[in-house]
Amino acid sequence: FFIILIVLISVAVTNGGENGEVVKVLLTGPPTQPPTAPPTSTRENIYRNYFAEEVSELVYQESSPHYLAANWIMYEDPQQLEIDSPRLLQRYLLAFWYFHTSDLGKSPWISCNPPKSGENDTCTFLKFGRGEDNTIVYEEVPNKIRWLSSQHECGWEGAICGSGTTVVGIRSVGQNLTGTLPTEMRALPFLQALQVNYNLFTGTIPAVYANFKHLLALEVHGNLLTGEVPETFFNQDAKGLITFNVGDNTLSGTIDSRIGQLTDLKGLHIFNNFFSGPIPQEVANLEYLTYVRMSGNQFSGRLSSRFGSLRQLVEFQCSNNRISGMIPSEFGRLRRMTDLRIDSNKLSGTIPPELFDMTKTTYLL
Repeated sequence: FFIILIVLISVAVTNGGENGEVVKVLLTGPPTQPPTAPPTSTRENIYRNYFAEEVSELVYQESSPHYLAANWIMYEDPQQLEIDSPRLLQRYLLAFWYFHTSDLGKSPWISCNPPKSGENDTCTFLKFGRGEDNTIVYEEVPNKIRWLSSQHECGWEGAICGSGTTVVGIRSVGQNLTGTLPTEMRALPFLQALQVNYNLFTGTIPAVYANFKHLLALEVHGNLLTGEVPETFFNQDAKGLITFNVGDNTLSGTIDSRIGQLTDLKGLHIFNNFFSGPIPQEVANLEYLTYVRMSGNQFSGRLSSRFGSLRQLVEFQCSNNRISGMIPSEFGRLRRMTDLRIDSNKLSGTIPPELFDMTKTTYLL
C-alpha cells in the first residue's frame, strides 16, 4: 500500500532580512480556501424559512405542493423575486395553489397550465358554460396567460387582482381542480372572492375560511364536498359575506340560527345537499337577501311568516324538501319576487290570494 505524506517545504530566502540574516518562509502549498456551502443553500434557507413562517412548515417536506412551489420560486421562476418583494408571498401562494389543485402537476387543469418546453406564456382558455339543454360546454378564449409563467401573477388566468398588483381573488370554474380546499390561502391577506365551482374538490369546507377578514364571496358549488358548514360561518367573523354558494355538494347538518348575523348576505345558495331541520326564522334578519336557493334538501318544519319582510327578495326556491303547513300569506308582500318555487313539499291548505299581488313573479310553482 502507499502512504501519502504531505511535506512541509522550507525555503530559505537570503537578502530578505536586515543585516543579511537568513529569513525562512514556511510554505505549505497553495493557500487554503475557506469552505464553501452548497450552491444557493443560504438563499434557499432564507426563502424556505420565510414561507414556513407565513404559510406552512410543509415547505420543508419534499413532494409537497409547498415544497414544489418554493422550488419554482427559487429556481424556475423567470422573475426571481427578492425576499423583500411585496409580491413574493402572493406569487408563492398562487404557485402553491396550482401544485395543490393539480396533484403536484400530475393532473393538469383543463386549460392554461404552466408552459412546457417550447411553449410560450399564452394559452387558449376553455371557459366553462352550460348549453340550452344544461349540458356542459366550453368556449375557447385565446390569448390568456398561463399559470407559473414569466408574466406578473395578476395576469395569470383566473387570478383576480385589485389595483392591478394585489391578489384579491381566484376564479377557476370547471377546470378539474382536485384535492381539498387549502387552508393555506388564509395567508392572502386581502382575499375577497374564492370562486371554484364545478371542480373536483373533496373534503370539508375549512372553518378558517370564515375568518378571512375581507371575504365577500365563497362559491364552491358543484364539487364533492362533505361534512357540515362550520359554525364559524354563523358568527360575527363572517358578517361581511355577500355570496355564500355551497350548492350541489354532499353537505349535511342543519343551518344554525345565528345565520341571522350575516347581515350583508345577498345570496344564500345551499341547494342539492342533505341539509335537514327547519329553515331558521332568523333568515328574516337578512334585510339585503336577494337570492335564496335551498331546493333538493331535507328541510322540514314550516315556512316562517317573517320571511315576508325580506323586501329585496327576488328568488326563493325551496322545492323538493319536507316543508309542511300552509304557505304564509305574508309572501304576498314580496313585490320584487320573480321566482317562487315551493313545490314537492308537504304543504297544505290553499294558495293565499295575497300571492297574486306579486306582479313581477314570472315563475310560481
